Amino acid sequence: MTLQLTIVSATGDALPPGTPLRVEVRDTSLEDAPAVLLHRVDAAVPRTGRSASVPVTVELASVPDGTTVWVHVDVDRDGRVSSGDFITMESYPVTAAPTQAMTIRVKRVT
Repeated sequence: MTLQLTIVSATGDALPPGTPLRVEVRDTSLEDAPAVLLHRVDAAVPRTGRSASVPVTVELASVPDGTTVWVHVDVDRDGRVSSGDFITMESYPVTAAPTQAMTIRVKRVT
């Protein structure tokens, strides 16, 4: 299964050049339990040009029902979600389709 993701700022602004970007595929099917990390891809916003969108491809063998995609653009490069970073604030469910294209909107953490 292939996820073809396009990461964009929810406001349409360019994402900071060279910023680390982490995509996580998580099993969020269990109620009242932490999500289980199934797969992670580390990338970066391109260093050149104005990057209003960043393409990321994720290859998976399969995923259980209730799987979602989460993205963190780590502006301060500390590995944690903190003020000024960008993260997903909406649910992005993964289907069982062999190929799935999604636009993932990230919002600045305030």
